[in-house]
Amino acid sequence: MNIKDKAISLLIESDCNIIVTGKTGAGKTDLILNCNIPDSHYFDFVALTDDDWRKPGWLTEESFCDFLPQIIHANEKTIILDAVEFPDDLSGSKIVHLIKTARKSGKRLIIVAYPENARQVLTLFDAVIHLEMSPGREYITYSIKMATEDTNE
Repeated sequence: MNIKDKAISLLIESDCNIIVTGKTGAGKTDLILNCNIPDSHYFDFVALTDDDWRKPGWLTEESFCDFLPQIIHANEKTIILDAVEFPDDLSGSKIVHLIKTARKSGKRLIIVAYPENARQVLTLFDAVIHLEMSPGREYITYSIKMATEDTNE
């Protein structure tokens, strides 16, 4: 099984909280959407914040409370939050609190973010899937880091 297949398997079959990182064009959203993750609810914050937000395109600390009821009351077990921006100061962060308490509510989180913005929260997840586009944009490399191992391809 190649690393992309392992990433897909992890997204579909595991019960762990996962963060998917990569720069624009690396295929983060395509990976998530093509997996057809069972019992999941997908929140596309690029679309959800299109015209009405001070900082469109992201779930931020400022917009979090507006979406919290939809997130916590979703019937599905797996909640996918695509386009999350973490604050510089994590103390008191509502988004970080959600990550830390999701399991207590019987939820599994998959979060999509940019790598430079997510560095400080990677340890909050059971797995990190990182996608990177080759310099010539010919292929995408995948890496998976579990709490206990590191895999690259």
